[in-house]
Amino acid sequence: MPRFLALLLALLVAGPTFAQPAAQSSPAQSVVQTDNVRAELLSDVATAKPGEPFWVGLRQTMRPKWHTYWKNPGESGLPTEIAWTLPAGVTAGPIVWPVPHVFDIGGVINYGFKDDILLLVRITPPANLAGRTLKRAAEANWLVCEDVCIPEEAKLELALPLAAAATPSDPKTRALFETARRNVPMESPWPARYGVSQAGDPTLIVEAKGLKPDTIGSVYFFPAEWGHVAAMAKQTASITAEGIRI
Repeated sequence: MPRFLALLLALLVAGPTFAQPAAQSSPAQSVVQTDNVRAELLSDVATAKPGEPFWVGLRQTMRPKWHTYWKNPGESGLPTEIAWTLPAGVTAGPIVWPVPHVFDIGGVINYGFKDDILLLVRITPPANLAGRTLKRAAEANWLVCEDVCIPEEAKLELALPLAAAATPSDPKTRALFETARRNVPMESPWPARYGVSQAGDPTLIVEAKGLKPDTIGSVYFFPAEWGHVAAMAKQTASITAEGIRI
């Protein structure tokens, strides 16, 4: 069964206390500043071609020491959600999640993001899309935490000109998308199996023969879905030429 592997990054986690949601500005715009997060809707193309998929991204820039959550938030928290309003025939894929950080305070484990993150979504316009522009509206909501947790939201909108050929966005925006793509986990090329060891511990074995242990700093298993693996369970990993055992 394929599994994703990622480096372990030990950072901060918010407490479970909730505050009132932050106020949301209106009408929809491409950038919204809440109390704790600057949210922006970006595109990797400057003009879109009917029938040719492209990528958009929800960029979240957080206040120092604050964080949002991954698709599996861990022991507490809620992942960012995006609800799209698109022209007829235009479809939006699911969020393509980057590798999260591990937030650990007092043994409570959460998975999420700090500082600056770009959440990728693939947009596919139909080949017969008419008009001069492709307008995308998104209602995004997230939970952002430090010593308290605050639900926030933003109504975002971005219009792209339609053309006979797609053209890339500006270099600064393209660099953000390239960084985001590098942060997306790759599917493991190695077989993996799991079971319960003689000591009673759930164990994941990745048969990655030929690894050079001295070139790998750390390994961590992020369960993609909540509820199957206890995030608070301590993980130990060993790396040998025969593979990885967690």
